[in-house]
Amino acid sequence: MQLNLYVLDAQGSPMLEPDPVKWALWTKSHDLVAAEDTLGKCTITTTFLGAAVNHTQQPVLWQTTVTGLKLDGCYRCTGNSDQAMAMHVAALIRVREFMQT
Repeated sequence: MQLNLYVLDAQGSPMLEPDPVKWALWTKSHDLVAAEDTLGKCTITTTFLGAAVNHTQQPVLWQTTVTGLKLDGCYRCTGNSDQAMAMHVAALIRVREFMQT
């Protein structure tokens, strides 16, 4: 099975990186956290994964994770940065709503 590895270009768009050594060096020299917010004891983090975690037409390359509260471990994945940022904002709203109940 071939592992599809990705890096981000200067505009933040994913590009397939066939060389695992180049990919590893890129991931070590770049911050993969696209967004992170803390609300009380809860942290919402959106991360560029750098490796496709699926084998569909559009690779899933970003993950938003919620840790803390009863939402701990809640996560969503997507294939593009715009959707990832929208998921991050949606997670922030969900956490705020959860904290108010």
